[in-house]
Amino acid sequence: MRVKRDLDGIYLRIERDGKYQSLCLSDMTLKELDEHLNPERGEWLKGAVIHLALTLHEIGDLFDIVGGTNE
Repeated sequence: MRVKRDLDGIYLRIERDGKYQSLCLSDMTLKELDEHLNPERGEWLKGAVIHLALTLHEIGDLFDIVGGTNE
């Protein structure tokens, strides 16, 4: 089971372990994401991706994290 961290701030209400709960996208399993992210809701998905990009940048700034190589 994934650790519930509430990092991204984008919540979906899904059923897990027989009860409904609000989970951050980053706390969902790949299977849950695949089942609950509807590509027909393009504008919502676009907004979620923008929010995630800004959140990742903020985390990188906060902890001075740089991914990959800087060549």
